[in-house]
Amino acid sequence: MFIENIIGAMRFQKKLINMLVEDLSDDQMVLQQGTLKNHPAWQIGHLTDALVPVIEALKGEIPEGLSNTQNFGKGSTPSADKAVYPPKEILLANYVKAHDVVAKQLVALTDEDLAKPAPAEFEVYKKICPLLGNGISFKCITHENMHIGQLMTWRKALGFSGVIG
Repeated sequence: MFIENIIGAMRFQKKLINMLVEDLSDDQMVLQQGTLKNHPAWQIGHLTDALVPVIEALKGEIPEGLSNTQNFGKGSTPSADKAVYPPKEILLANYVKAHDVVAKQLVALTDEDLAKPAPAEFEVYKKICPLLGNGISFKCITHENMHIGQLMTWRKALGFSGVIG
């Protein structure tokens, strides 16, 4: 049941991310407002890049174009220059591709797998995620929803309409 819930949440997050950017042009995808520097192009690329350690931890193959730590990894700085980022359609396609690869890997896991110590790919999160299941839950749900919240705040700050209710 745990894995089905993770996959269900990821499916919802893919829909929500699309809703949050479907009305934006590539130019708007890199707009920054005041202290809100984490624009949609960076957020989506970051969420895609953040799934690479999950794919690695589950011994999967990383599809071409998914890992771009220089532009999207932890510690990277969002740029207002749209030339730094792929177009919106490629960002979204890579995001979906990463989600699909992870979902396929997750269905093969057992409860015993989830109870194993977190692998080296989750080392930075071991304090809060000592087990593989904790790390997967954090990377696939908590981390994504933190950034979805940032996107919602970004939309509101820039005067775009809300997407839920």
